[in-house]
Amino acid sequence: MYVMGGDGLFRIPSMINPAGLDISFYGFIACAVLAFVVSAVLAFFFADKEGKKKAK
Repeated sequence: MYVMGGDGLFRIPSMINPAGLDISFYGFIACAVLAFVVSAVLAFFFADKEGKKKAK
């Protein structure tokens, strides 16, 4: 991180090197996308399906 930034999407600009985009920025983006995909897949498979049926 090159400057102090917020959390979530507001952290993306703080990861940009002042000299230009480098491998650390692309690594950060790849890790963020991977974390989103893994959490979405795990939530899909381990979600409480019985709770959804009871709510209807």
